[in-house]
Amino acid sequence: MIKRRGAPGRRTRPFALEALETRELLTTIVVTSPIDGAAGSLRDAVGRASAGDVITFAKSLRGATLHLTGGEIDVTKALTIQGTRQTLDADQGSRILRIEGAKATLSGLTFRDGRASFDDLYGYAGGAILASGSDLVLNNCTFQSDQAVAGTESLDGNFVAPAFGGAVFADSGTVGIANCVFRRDAAVGGGNTSLMQSGRAAGGAVFVNESPLTIRGCSFEGNVAKGGDSLSVMTKWPSSLGGSGGGGAIYAMGSPVSASGTRFVSNRAIGGKGLDGSLAQAAASPEVGDGGVAGAGAILVEGGTDASPVLDFSVLRCTFQGNAALGGNAGTPDVQMTGGAMPGGQGGEAQGGAVLAVGNIALLINNSVLDGNSATGGGAGPNPAGLGLQVGWGGVVKGGAVFSEKGHSVTILNSRIVHSLALGGQGSDSPADGSSYAGAGGWAYGGGVYVNNGRGGAGTDPYVEPVLFRDTTFSGNSVQGGEPGKGVLADIHAGGGAQGGAADLSGKLGIDILRSNWTSNRAVGGTETLASGGALATPFGAEESHTTIVGGQFRSNQAIGGKDARNASYREGSGGAFMINSPNTVVVGVRFQSNAAIGGADTGSGYAGTGKGGAVYIVGQHPTTEFDACSFLSNQALGGTAAGAGNGGSYNGQGLGGAIYAENGDLTVRGGSFLTNLARGSNAGSGRDAKGGAIFASPIASPPDYDYQTNTHFTGVIFKQNQAVASGDSVASGGAVFNGGNVLTDVGSRFLHNQAVATDGTAYGGAIVHEHEIGQTGTPYVPAMTLTATEVNGNLAIGQAVPQGPAASGFGGGIAFLNDPIGVLRLVSYRKNRASTMGNDVWGTYHESES
Repeated sequence: MIKRRGAPGRRTRPFALEALETRELLTTIVVTSPIDGAAGSLRDAVGRASAGDVITFAKSLRGATLHLTGGEIDVTKALTIQGTRQTLDADQGSRILRIEGAKATLSGLTFRDGRASFDDLYGYAGGAILASGSDLVLNNCTFQSDQAVAGTESLDGNFVAPAFGGAVFADSGTVGIANCVFRRDAAVGGGNTSLMQSGRAAGGAVFVNESPLTIRGCSFEGNVAKGGDSLSVMTKWPSSLGGSGGGGAIYAMGSPVSASGTRFVSNRAIGGKGLDGSLAQAAASPEVGDGGVAGAGAILVEGGTDASPVLDFSVLRCTFQGNAALGGNAGTPDVQMTGGAMPGGQGGEAQGGAVLAVGNIALLINNSVLDGNSATGGGAGPNPAGLGLQVGWGGVVKGGAVFSEKGHSVTILNSRIVHSLALGGQGSDSPADGSSYAGAGGWAYGGGVYVNNGRGGAGTDPYVEPVLFRDTTFSGNSVQGGEPGKGVLADIHAGGGAQGGAADLSGKLGIDILRSNWTSNRAVGGTETLASGGALATPFGAEESHTTIVGGQFRSNQAIGGKDARNASYREGSGGAFMINSPNTVVVGVRFQSNAAIGGADTGSGYAGTGKGGAVYIVGQHPTTEFDACSFLSNQALGGTAAGAGNGGSYNGQGLGGAIYAENGDLTVRGGSFLTNLARGSNAGSGRDAKGGAIFASPIASPPDYDYQTNTHFTGVIFKQNQAVASGDSVASGGAVFNGGNVLTDVGSRFLHNQAVATDGTAYGGAIVHEHEIGQTGTPYVPAMTLTATEVNGNLAIGQAVPQGPAASGFGGGIAFLNDPIGVLRLVSYRKNRASTMGNDVWGTYHESES
């Protein structure tokens, strides 16, 4: 959410519409002179007009430029001004029109180089037009290079006055805009002073407050809302944050918005720079200023609380291309102050590269294209050599194209969200002497779309926010965690994590995704940190949440963990297509093809990341997940590539679950198929195992309040030609399925030509491994597997020795039991399975329970 600093003040004097004069006919007044203030000029015509009159221009002025030299023109009565391509040019000397308590209809005009002056109610508002208590209609007009640039005045004594609406500002009226162009307009917040914080900027082209806004057939190109930079010595405050910048084209506060048939191209919202430590107040624990927040390169709509009326924000047949939200950079620490122990500042957050809705808003995007939009977190302040303490983290990023928080609903229909980017900010460098850690990179969420209920979390608000995606394409979007600063690193000061390459849908949501396609999206973690959900992530759902996905496909998506995975808590690439951390998920008739979860590469540290769930990663507190009639084809879970021998140990360069990785909860698969999926351990080092060529299912022991049990159920599923492949004195387990200490049941499935292959290691279970893990603690469970009418045919468990390597072996060509689990095999059919060492069909000891 963009912080409200110096929101527009409410007018204390009443608005009043002038009564119309008694007339038989309205008058048409013709402008005949281009000289401002002369008889027959526009200023003269407005002054002579009565309410309801129409002002036109003489043919001799068609296409003429009228330079305003006498300041803004006041409109206090209902007027219609019909231009014929005239340009009203204020030459940056003043605003062009101020409309008070009247309806104004303007057409066929260009407003150029208007500049807002300070207003004691609004700050710097409306570079071309300020409309207060008025109904404003704009048709076939152009606004170019108009500006609201704040100075050093203030509305409250604490912040520099805000800048609102580079071209148009409207308060307490209605605004209709049709067939207009807004080009290179700007709202720029004022920089800090010694006594006041930097000012915010909102609405590079248009700002409306409590004024319903309708836009049709318009174009917004290259407009900017930039928060003020903190560059002046600060004496009243310990430091100064960069000012926030919101709505590079449009900012609507408390106002419903309808946009149709409109282009938004290369608009930007930019957070201001934080104050350098050397300019902070030394006598009051000086701090480095954080970078300013940036939100919505194109449109930002701010609603009220849950108790407020729902605002409609609808986007129909619009194009958003190349818009950006750029968080401000933090200031630079000062070595000389406070004994060299001044911490670094945080980079500014960036939200919604194109569209942002916050508050009680019903957001609808229909038949629209969002292409190449981005949100980038601000960088932490640089850390000069000799600084003794550094906690400067890069800015967090949420939603490369769309951001919604605390909303009423989000609906996206028949649209394309493509080539969007959410990029976390970079952390600050550590000192050259290595006395402290480098700053962490900023986390990034939702390369295309970020939605968070954000109403206080589970148990505090019963409302489940509905989210609907239907017939929508998500392609080529990326979410990327920020890189840490250079220098000494620690586990908690690594790069930023990345979650949801195309969409991150978080919190208490009711999610329905119908006939939508997710192609070539990526989540990429910063150094040492995780990436999850190459296309889609649904984290932190409450008990009331649900996710339903019907039809469509996930194809060629990737989750790639950060390089050099020393961070023990966050080191993997997980869920190449879909990360589920939410209860009650049902997936029907979806195709998952060629997705990959890739552990981060080892570039010299000896640590490679683990790949978990080539297509789907399931984690959380007892989630329930069902797949009906889905197909999983050629997905991969790959341990990160190694630079050398590497470090051994668990979760280091493993490949787990070529198609699905499940921790805790209930996993049900009915029908469908798993074909040619692959789990592969890293290419070097010990302990880099491969488990579950198609599915890995095993509980985890933490957090301690988790249910600590995974129950997996198959009915009529085909598992064919899946592989678990390990090398380097490692273990390959379960060519199709690895079941670790869980309940597994199957009825009528077929396991055909799957393989567990180990080079220089050991292979178990060409089709299935069922393992009772030793030393588990937590909620009691029954590690049991029951297979009924299951076909196990042509599977291999093969250990392949190489010259001068350790002995290699393969056990259980069909099924391998490890550590005395419970197994019940009813009417299981075995044919042509082979183990290179022992147990062509079944290997291991298991305790058969009662039938």
